Amino acid sequence: MESFQQTISMSSSKPYSKWNCLYAIQLATLAAMLAWTVFDPQFEVMVDALRRGSDSPIAALRSAKAMFGAWRPALLVVVLALAGVSLVGLFLGMLKGTAASRPVRSLRSLLMLTAVVALWCGLASNHASLAWQGKRLRLVARVAELETIARPLRSDWPKEDGELPQIGPFMAYPFGEPTTMILLAPPTVSGGEICIAAIERCDDGAIKLQLGGSKAADWVEWHPESSEPESFVGGLQDSHHLRSHLRLGAGWFLVRYDA
Repeated sequence: MESFQQTISMSSSKPYSKWNCLYAIQLATLAAMLAWTVFDPQFEVMVDALRRGSDSPIAALRSAKAMFGAWRPALLVVVLALAGVSLVGLFLGMLKGTAASRPVRSLRSLLMLTAVVALWCGLASNHASLAWQGKRLRLVARVAELETIARPLRSDWPKEDGELPQIGPFMAYPFGEPTTMILLAPPTVSGGEICIAAIERCDDGAIKLQLGGSKAADWVEWHPESSEPESFVGGLQDSHHLRSHLRLGAGWFLVRYDA
């Protein structure tokens, strides 16, 4: 009799193991995508490239492979495939009326599945904001590097083309009273992850560093006290309309403009 009860207990635990495994895959892929979104500086750019690419998914993936290397698009496909297959498995289990699928049809399981779907929807709709916060986290640790670039310019802004130790060769615009420096050999911060493409100086003394390597109009800016980022017209007569900004500390901001 005892052996019979153990057999029943083991057989009834198998369905639970199956559904728990599917939920574990869901949570693992969700956590992986969240971490990837926040900590990989290329993730947002890759997703935008895939969304704006060719109408064919295969062609879009090939284009992304050429731009970002093979592993990023391949990993994205693997993670989404695991998440999709496990989610379909859970939905199919809810539709079945068998005894084996009873655990996944419970109220608790339904609430869990609803929460998982809501988290995926939240991640999909807010990935740009999460990547934006991730960029801020990386730059907060690099304020000292930014200071080495901006500090000499606050006291001695160049009047003509030239070369500076922390910046390299540059061209100054407009001629006569330049407010923009176009950097010919862009310096990098954050271990080479981010490069500085241009530098602007405003009338209030603010120093604006334009970040290269992204289609987004992102800048890191130092502002004196009582000054904050705002829309401006650059030295090349290009308009930048403020979209959002985040404080980095020590007078520095991460800023995004609609160019």
